[in-house]
Amino acid sequence: MINNKLFVFMIFFIMSLNIKAQSLTTTVLPSSGGSASVGGVQLSWTLGETFTPMLAGGATIVTQGFQQPELQIWTGNVNTAICAGSTITVPYTASGITSTTNKFVAELSDAKGRFSKATILGSITNNKNGAIIVNIPQNTTTASDYRIRVRSTIAEFVAPDNGKSITISKVVAEIPDAYAYSKGVAVNTIYDGWVPASALTLRAHVIEGIGPFSYIWKNSAGTTVGKSDTYKVTAPDTYTVSVIDSKGCGSIIKKTIKMMNVRCGADVQICRKIKGSFVTSCINAQLVDSYLTPDAMLGSCSGLARPDVTNNSFNIQVFPNPSTTTFTLKMESDLAEYATLVVVNEYGQIVELRNNIWPGQTIVLGSKYLPGIYYAEFIQKNIKKAVKLFKSKN
Repeated sequence: MINNKLFVFMIFFIMSLNIKAQSLTTTVLPSSGGSASVGGVQLSWTLGETFTPMLAGGATIVTQGFQQPELQIWTGNVNTAICAGSTITVPYTASGITSTTNKFVAELSDAKGRFSKATILGSITNNKNGAIIVNIPQNTTTASDYRIRVRSTIAEFVAPDNGKSITISKVVAEIPDAYAYSKGVAVNTIYDGWVPASALTLRAHVIEGIGPFSYIWKNSAGTTVGKSDTYKVTAPDTYTVSVIDSKGCGSIIKKTIKMMNVRCGADVQICRKIKGSFVTSCINAQLVDSYLTPDAMLGSCSGLARPDVTNNSFNIQVFPNPSTTTFTLKMESDLAEYATLVVVNEYGQIVELRNNIWPGQTIVLGSKYLPGIYYAEFIQKNIKKAVKLFKSKN
């Protein structure tokens, strides 16, 4: 009898072991863990292994094989070279989303791949696999460590990011004002009748973008006239330049160049200030340079070349601009008064201050300026005039 009871007990014991061996419980593959005791309170913690898809094809995903949560979202592949302002598609795959009012939201990290202050790119109301069409903000700073991820709203779940660094590029460029001669000429103007001022050179100055850059200059008729960063203008027109960086991103800028006829028979017209009055004189071409003082300009006084048409005869000459080294500036004014020069950077911070500058005096500055945009402002009595300076990389 005892043997029978023992036999039955052993059968139930073995069955209980089998049943326990078949039990399915949620398990954790730990990647880290620990414990701590503070004030008699014991805290233990375990950090589970992150979800890692091993193979993905379409809507099918093969995982490592351990037990996964029911709710999962995966960010799909996106282009790793994107232009600011462009439209892209962000694909995603999801499981466990049942609400038809759920939104999938695409987010862009900061320039270092962090999502603490993510930029929302766009969203779509759905509970199935799909894609979100989004626009990359035009003001996105050029950098090469961006990431994109997708999250759901019902239930709230954040997918891993796209898994690769994204380069977002933006081309910002300008064509600085240009002069046909170092003195006595109007800005962005060429002169018919005096060879030294019959042409000027436009330069495309790149402020932001990923080099190397390519350039395409065109005239108003759409004809390509140049393919370098500079273009020598010999005819009046509105010129455009397309600047394209190494990522295929681009910007189009334009500049209008005027022409003034300064012919006076075989001589050259000059507008001079004589005893307080402006007088048009015809000067031998060989002597024109010596007549171009601060109170004289090329052309007739009845035209736009009058020395007093801009800021009461207050003018600033700068060369070269852009520059990789230094800038040479000269203030021209009819007032016999000292001026002050203030140079600020693009953030409004003063980088240089000079006093007691006499009209016609040459100023050289910028040798220690970092690449960027600066504004040099001359102040003479109650008159102010500024010029934009472009410091380029070597």
